[in-house]
Amino acid sequence: MEERDGIYYHIHKPNKFDDLWQIGGFLDFCSPKNNEFFEYYETTEPAFRIQQNFCGPVFAANRMLELTSVLNQQDYINFVHWAGEVFIETGMYIREVIFEEERRKIDINLPSRLACIWVCRKEQVKFWYQKLGNAGVIAKTRLNGKSLACDQEYVYRELLAHKTVRENAVKYWGSHKNGPIKDEEILFEGSVSILNLYNSVEEFEKEEN
Repeated sequence: MEERDGIYYHIHKPNKFDDLWQIGGFLDFCSPKNNEFFEYYETTEPAFRIQQNFCGPVFAANRMLELTSVLNQQDYINFVHWAGEVFIETGMYIREVIFEEERRKIDINLPSRLACIWVCRKEQVKFWYQKLGNAGVIAKTRLNGKSLACDQEYVYRELLAHKTVRENAVKYWGSHKNGPIKDEEILFEGSVSILNLYNSVEEFEKEEN
């Protein structure tokens, strides 16, 4: 859908781009430039510290098995928790690559998850702020570009068979055609003007309602 001065809200969590999120600021989210979400996967290397060394996942797993007589139970608990996060991140990266492949097949003009910004409607702000950990600032924005409402029930944070991920991707990219969306998320590509910032849901509701 084309947006012309559409008013939406974005929840910005603290990161290295905080200086760009200021009232009166102007940001651009367009393909082929990666957004910060996908850039994380392009530049981050998982590493686990064993004694004084940082190790990649496969080397770390083998090293943990070699040091069973040296390391303690907490070391292994820490490793299992870390390995679980690596599995999640790996699954998310695979998902995004496959979702992008399917988007290009279905309609290359749809906003890309690799370049977009996620926004929500006014009535969805409280839900998304809580879902994202009650952290960050709520940005009121004016959008000019293209948006797409999708059903995020097809977006899993788990390692799945690639065939299953592709099936979910097809359902995801077509969900806007199937009537009311159960669990809506909105992708946007284009220019973003920052109109206001709120540090909490309470502040947002006080000013916006």
